[in-house]
Amino acid sequence: MVTAPVNKEGITLSGEKFTGHTEYIAELCGAPDSRMLLVNDRLRVVHVSTHIPLRQACELDSGRIQRTIELGHQAMRWLGFKQPRIAVCGLNPHAGESGLFGEEDREISRHAVTAARMLGMQCAGPLPADTLFVKAVRGEYDLVVAMYHDQGHIPVKLLGFSVDPETGTWEALSGVNVTLGLPIVRASVDHGTAFAIAGQGIANERSLIEALDDLGDPGRYSPEGFRRMRALGGELRGLRRRLSAPLAELVADVERVIGVDIEVAARAGVTAAAQAVEEADPPRFGARVRKKTRQSFVRLHHGIEADDRLQDRRTFAAAVRVGADIGRQH
Repeated sequence: MVTAPVNKEGITLSGEKFTGHTEYIAELCGAPDSRMLLVNDRLRVVHVSTHIPLRQACELDSGRIQRTIELGHQAMRWLGFKQPRIAVCGLNPHAGESGLFGEEDREISRHAVTAARMLGMQCAGPLPADTLFVKAVRGEYDLVVAMYHDQGHIPVKLLGFSVDPETGTWEALSGVNVTLGLPIVRASVDHGTAFAIAGQGIANERSLIEALDDLGDPGRYSPEGFRRMRALGGELRGLRRRLSAPLAELVADVERVIGVDIEVAARAGVTAAAQAVEEADPPRFGARVRKKTRQSFVRLHHGIEADDRLQDRRTFAAAVRVGADIGRQH
């Protein structure tokens, strides 16, 4: 499931109590122990608490912190880290400075870290948050555990968001919000509704595309299905880096990635993109088209249907739609 941003205040004004997608979907799934994980290409942060008042977030619970570490560790294993290096943020300045600035880190968070280590996890902390994120960005840690919403959101968005200082245009909105602890895979964008720029045609879709590109737990796929999806995701990421290419070339690349290039060239009313590719590579598309069209279609069909898992087919279809959307945007 991939969700777009919503306005929490707007939903609440309708008379429905609503604190966010994460909590709402967790309730629907009967999963009271969910957590929010933010991911971009430089930082990964899981949160002990999210959409609650800061005063309440500071009332730490060792069991909740330990469970957050466990869910984060599991997620990192899904992402390919065999033994993820996890660091836990302190709640207080300097992680409490040995009790000088508060006892929560020494008396509560430390016990959770110790328990995680006893379970075999590579976990450090609590550590001062003002330097911990820098260490994570430079590669010392694979995952950071933040105590509350803004402690984790600010560094992720500072790294993932970029604004042109002259025009004020959002140049990059990189980041994915993944809900851990659910019986389903759920990802979302890492930004809000941006009503201030609604209708201006300048919204950036990158975070949504990255959310669609997140495959979730490999255990939900067969080995071959996951391999195909990873390969397709890599191809789509390559396409996103070529969005400035001429339209004909870009559409042709999309058709090639999703495996319908020969079919497109053979159908009645050849598109401009297919025509451009045919002209660029006539031996491939000339006399071979009629002979190969049916064979390649059958191979494509069987390749999708060979895995009988519904998740494979749905996720493949979602990835194909992303590729098609890239072409339409230009």
